[in-house]
Amino acid sequence: MLGVLLVFSGLSGLTGLAARLRINGTGWAMLTGILSGGFGGLVGNQGGIRTAALLYFRLDRLQLVATATAIGLVVDLARIPVYLADGADQVAEHWPLIAVMIAAVLAGTVLGTPVLRRLPEATFRRVVFGLVILLGLAFLAGVAG
Repeated sequence: MLGVLLVFSGLSGLTGLAARLRINGTGWAMLTGILSGGFGGLVGNQGGIRTAALLYFRLDRLQLVATATAIGLVVDLARIPVYLADGADQVAEHWPLIAVMIAAVLAGTVLGTPVLRRLPEATFRRVVFGLVILLGLAFLAGVAG
């Protein structure tokens, strides 16, 4: 179901379907936001649908990335105590991998910001909608999730 929603959301953004259905900014964002929270609670995969929801707000590419990052950080900070309470030994066991992932996130942020600043807004949106579609297809194929 999540894969179908992601593909639909990405296609509706690329084709302008959401605009033609008068599912504009706030209404579409609220619907996808509710779906994001619901799926996040059920299966823990909400990044793609959250991104799709944010694309319907009037945020430029820098604001969108910053907002998505801030939301993800808050969600992850809420999860950490649960992970530690439930399996601190497993977290400790995977600490080297966690450290590499943290370093990759920081490097991606430092290296990606100048690229993001040069990328035209329309291109950014098309790329992100395309990535949302690919993520949805990955869910449908059983590769993600």
